Amino acid sequence: MKKTSVYFILSLLFCAQSLSAQTSWSLFWRTDSVQVNRIEAFDNKQYRKVGHHGPAVENSFMALRIYFNDSGAIDVYSKRGPAMELRKYLWYPSEKQQKEENAGCDEYFVDKTVGLGGIKLWYGENEVAVAIGSKRVANAGDTAEGSFAEVITYGVPYKECTSCECISKPYSYWRRHVVRGRIIWRSSNA
Repeated sequence: MKKTSVYFILSLLFCAQSLSAQTSWSLFWRTDSVQVNRIEAFDNKQYRKVGHHGPAVENSFMALRIYFNDSGAIDVYSKRGPAMELRKYLWYPSEKQQKEENAGCDEYFVDKTVGLGGIKLWYGENEVAVAIGSKRVANAGDTAEGSFAEVITYGVPYKECTSCECISKPYSYWRRHVVRGRIIWRSSNA
């Protein structure tokens, strides 16, 4: 069932891509709602201060956001028809806007799950959250090919460094890593 759901979602994404889709991105602080290309945080407290909880990217048919916290969850914004909505509704249109303007909505309640997917590490058989190390950065913007949203976490502690420089260190040595989660939506005219 899980594989079928994943294949269905991936098929949906690829089909949506092949249609004449526009792309856009959204990233802002809640205090002023001014769109910015980059936000930096040095702890998880900033997560609730970022608009729609992290960077988002959309095409004409749906939008995705990456949570700007340790969960790294990816969430879906469903649309009722082809439209660009992120900057207008900032992920949360009112019920009135949904009814009168045919706006889409956030269908998932991600909570402690990874939503559509997420950014995680594996340690043996266990899933490990990407804990903030030295800092976390959210980027969003346009490229020649379309729009993107990403979260980069620096200084992520992760066990078992096997590179040559770590071989002489004890097993419990924690190597600092950088983890990047990125969503790129290519526009059809790129």
